[in-house]
Amino acid sequence: MIWLFEINRKGLAEDYGASRRAVNRATKRLFEEIGQYWQEMFLPLHFVQGAREVYRYQPRQDKYKKYKREVLYPKGKAIAPDTDLVKSGRSRQDLERPAAIRAYPTRFSVTMRADAKYFQMRPYKSKHPAMGKEVTTVTAAESNELARLGQERLPILIAEENQRTSSRKRL
Repeated sequence: MIWLFEINRKGLAEDYGASRRAVNRATKRLFEEIGQYWQEMFLPLHFVQGAREVYRYQPRQDKYKKYKREVLYPKGKAIAPDTDLVKSGRSRQDLERPAAIRAYPTRFSVTMRADAKYFQMRPYKSKHPAMGKEVTTVTAAESNELARLGQERLPILIAEENQRTSSRKRL
């Protein structure tokens, strides 16, 4: 998942009396926190009933829904007949494991591994939904909450990084 979150970094160093290095480190730490927050708070919401309407998933074919509901669910092979992203639950378990969060001063990415071959950003068959894109969808409300988190945390992180870099200079 690559989520674009813009921070106008021009003038931040001067506004907080910090070096550009401190601002870069602070934004990197901020993006790590935002990535962890997204995985802990918003990722599980993709696997609940009704997520199709919230995140606008591609409708599943009637044939698949019927097979999942009438064949797999009674045998115990499907755990949630009414959710789009959950069949046996293995992919959900894979995606909810700790992710590799790579943060840079200008962006971040959350890399999650799902062993199922059908769980890709681009489906290998044209009729299959892009489940990778579906699970990384962020609603406007979630985006606003992540932006609010960024606005709250950035000044604190800049102050911490500025303190760290200024204490290094003294040594």
